[in-house]
Amino acid sequence: KRFEDALESYEEVLNNHSSSYYADYAQYQVGNILLETEKYDTAILAYQSLLVNFKNSKLLDEGQFKLALACYKKGEYQKAYEEFNNLLNNFPQTVSRPTALFYIANSLYALGRYEKALKEFSELASKASDEDLTRKSRYMTGWCLFQKGQEKEAVLEFEKFLAAYPKIDLSPNVAFWLGEYFYRKGKFEDAKKYFERIITEFGSSDVCDDSHYWLGWVYCE
Repeated sequence: KRFEDALESYEEVLNNHSSSYYADYAQYQVGNILLETEKYDTAILAYQSLLVNFKNSKLLDEGQFKLALACYKKGEYQKAYEEFNNLLNNFPQTVSRPTALFYIANSLYALGRYEKALKEFSELASKASDEDLTRKSRYMTGWCLFQKGQEKEAVLEFEKFLAAYPKIDLSPNVAFWLGEYFYRKGKFEDAKKYFERIITEFGSSDVCDDSHYWLGWVYCE
């Protein structure tokens, strides 16, 4: 992709044709290119410029979403939390609402506010019409429970997750966590079951090599 050439073209519109019909789109695309190339500070400025200088644009809700997303990707989770909430408050009918709610929950999790994150993820898991958001929310529900010190509840949540989604990209990570958990609890047969499952069913996953390592420890017990 020729991002630099595209960026130059859009900046030409903004610098020399700022009153044109396409100026707001050019400003939005400048932000998108900067976001795509991980230049988060300047992306944030570009989206802020869209919101301030093009108040009648039909792209305002998308610009607000991308502004919040840039903050999140930059690691500014409190700011991301605030900007995603601004999106929901200022554009209540936005099509990005479910995704924004997911990022709000993720921001809360990153900020260590596990109780509130758990509430948000649980609601999304039960209400989201997007199956991908449902899966990810159920996955994060388990992590929230673990971070809150509710290990038994986390185990139950992750076991239900694997039963519902035995073959998705998140499944080996869940199985690996369960294997580690049961190993540390001295339940070696249970641990063995999960590590062997990863090796058998997810041989190309990132946790496969580690599963061989942990399985060796299981055999030594």
